[in-house]
Amino acid sequence: MPGFVALATWLLSGEAWAHQGIAPILEVTDYSQLPDAPPGVWMDLSVHPSTVIGCALMAAFYLYAVGPLREKRGWAPSVSRRHIACFLGSMGVILLSLNGPIHHLSDNYLFSMHMVQHLLLTLVVPYLFILGLPGWLVEGLLGDGVLKALARAATRPVPAFLVYNMVLVIWHMPRFYDHTMESHPIHITEHLMFMVTAVVCWWPILGEAPSLKSLGMFGKMAYLFLLGLPMKALGAFITVAPDVLYSWYAHVPRVWGLDPIADQRLGGVIMWVPAGIVIWGSIGVMFVRWYRAETRGSAAPALSGSRS
Repeated sequence: MPGFVALATWLLSGEAWAHQGIAPILEVTDYSQLPDAPPGVWMDLSVHPSTVIGCALMAAFYLYAVGPLREKRGWAPSVSRRHIACFLGSMGVILLSLNGPIHHLSDNYLFSMHMVQHLLLTLVVPYLFILGLPGWLVEGLLGDGVLKALARAATRPVPAFLVYNMVLVIWHMPRFYDHTMESHPIHITEHLMFMVTAVVCWWPILGEAPSLKSLGMFGKMAYLFLLGLPMKALGAFITVAPDVLYSWYAHVPRVWGLDPIADQRLGGVIMWVPAGIVIWGSIGVMFVRWYRAETRGSAAPALSGSRS
């Protein structure tokens, strides 16, 4: 606990957010001399083989697990099309995020597009990924040994919440963020950490495995409410920052007339608002489901009493 308190104190300090980039960006106020990017630069359709291979392997294992392996182990009589569509959809979103225009613009030109990429990887991908995993598949793959114990510990609400948000905040600090932009292996590590910790963080809300369930309906709504606070705070901090926080985007050609400050503020709003829509939308869906269940439960005794 003392170590966690010390880390949290450092994260909130000015030292943690001090710029350590390649130029004194805080002294730069005129970006009018930055050249415009070539016309149509956003239409880059390049594909990274590592993302295709990784997603293909995951999809192949999933289809094997819900098909031949399921039948061999006798885990369930069938798998729903909804589960398959959600899981394959999550692979599709990964490919969309890490290839083509989104990847090209976020890596080379626009902080705001990078935030779009991060939202896809931390909100859309884990949502679809978890919804694609039927409970019987998770239980079957985990077994009853150490692996299940580790999964149960990792997906408890408190550690799941803390680990994900700590990863999110650390990687958006200027010194760490700029390192990811300067090193492709570090950037890959960042994206993998985002996706893995996001899946763990969303598991208490969406996971179907009986042995990993830890929250009731009201607990889930409270968890979601708290989950939205750190990302909103980070988005707000970036939006209102008076200077460019990330040196990478202060020296590159500009796209769509966005100077680095306007681009950064747009990125902060993208992090701030859409994440809130997803979280509050989820809370609303849960409340409606709870209300309908309560209504049906109260109506059943009344109907049975009228028949007597």
